[in-house]
Amino acid sequence: MITIANPSIETEHFLFVLLAGERLAASVSAKQSKFLKSSNPKVSRFLKAQSRQESFHASVFRASLLWLNPKSRYTHKEHPILTNMQKQLEDAIDHGRIEESILGLQVMIEELGECALNDLDITLEKYRFGLHKVRRIILNQEKAHHTFGERYIAEQKFTLASRQTLLRSCDSYLDDIDTLLADIEPALNSLNISPQDYLQRISSSIYQALS
Repeated sequence: MITIANPSIETEHFLFVLLAGERLAASVSAKQSKFLKSSNPKVSRFLKAQSRQESFHASVFRASLLWLNPKSRYTHKEHPILTNMQKQLEDAIDHGRIEESILGLQVMIEELGECALNDLDITLEKYRFGLHKVRRIILNQEKAHHTFGERYIAEQKFTLASRQTLLRSCDSYLDDIDTLLADIEPALNSLNISPQDYLQRISSSIYQALS
């Protein structure tokens, strides 16, 4: 179980955002898997496994919240920004825009999660926290999800017009991520984490996938 020194409202809020993000990823990847079940069974199986892994990550962060505060009000709460992003991603799948959903989840959101979890892991290591195995499993799985997303998008054959449409679809997700980072900035500061390069890394990941 992940625990933080000097527990605070900011730390609890940060863990809540991580929990909400993992729940989003579990739900959306499960929907992606169902969408691709017939047309691409191999990718569908990967996404089904991702959904299970994200559910495990969510259980870890939920347990961490309860360890930090047994009466936490966050364990069953939804985050409005992430809820909005989930609706956008699921709407893209419902309308057959699977590439947009993978770009939004596996490329953009997973990159954000990987950045945050990696920085959190560094902070925990400074405090000599244990549970290295669980922390390493979560980080490695997040990296695998992100790598899959970049490769999937890079392997698609887009026309110039469809590529431009995908790039434009990123704008609303980037706006939400920017708002989300502002929301958790006090929590990140309390953990000595600087998210200044997060948006730049996400943008680089988008263009790398679509190059």
